[in-house]
Amino acid sequence: MRKKGFTLIELLVVISIISLLSSVILSSLNSAREKAKVATARQQARSIVQAIITAQGESGKTLISLAPTSNAMHCNSACSSGSCVADRANTPNCLAVMKTVLTEIENSTNGIVKGLSNIPSDPWNYAYMFDSNQGEFGLPSCGNIDGFWVVAPGHSVPNFPTIPLNPKCP
Repeated sequence: MRKKGFTLIELLVVISIISLLSSVILSSLNSAREKAKVATARQQARSIVQAIITAQGESGKTLISLAPTSNAMHCNSACSSGSCVADRANTPNCLAVMKTVLTEIENSTNGIVKGLSNIPSDPWNYAYMFDSNQGEFGLPSCGNIDGFWVVAPGHSVPNFPTIPLNPKCP
């Protein structure tokens, strides 16, 4: 007569199936979480670009005139491009500079845009980077596009909005 219950092999098979299923579920959950962060970054970027367009329309100024701290070099004066900026974009200094830039842009809209300065960082806790190029060196640089990007290492945001050229460049 056979005893009631499960054998050790049967229990091990069930445990291995459960662990395999949980690993598949966790990996898809991480993928969904990353997609949500990308969507959040894209939406925040659209809001920022729309605020810049509004501020430029209200004042007729370029980004560097609206937000003097919008040049990437203000984030870390010893480091202004490439992976060096990415390495420092999550420092308190860079996050404070980003908040200052957003506040300057918000203030330049004459009260039309509110809450922009409440964006603490991108979804990966890095600062959005600004590099104001249009009009930076006067009239000859009016065709230079202002930079605005995500620098969180290993993360990209497809269809990230860009800052259009201001037709009223000095």
